[in-house]
Amino acid sequence: MSQHQRRIVRASELAEYGFCKRSWWYNNVAGEASENLGRMRQGTQAHSQHGLLIVLGRWARLAGYGVIATAILWLLVSWFLG
Repeated sequence: MSQHQRRIVRASELAEYGFCKRSWWYNNVAGEASENLGRMRQGTQAHSQHGLLIVLGRWARLAGYGVIATAILWLLVSWFLG
């Protein structure tokens, strides 16, 4: 990499560096892979599933707000039309 190219530093790299500077050095400078690849894949999969649950929860919350708004609108209309 030349001096002028910028490299994206991911949050996982910062966490790895904060946890163990030598581990970060082995992975990012020396180019040696971790021996825990199976557990790392499991962690990646677990994070993906959790992310999906977060997205679904946000959509459910928005749907709930829609139901509440519809109920309030229905009550106001029925009250005015009486």
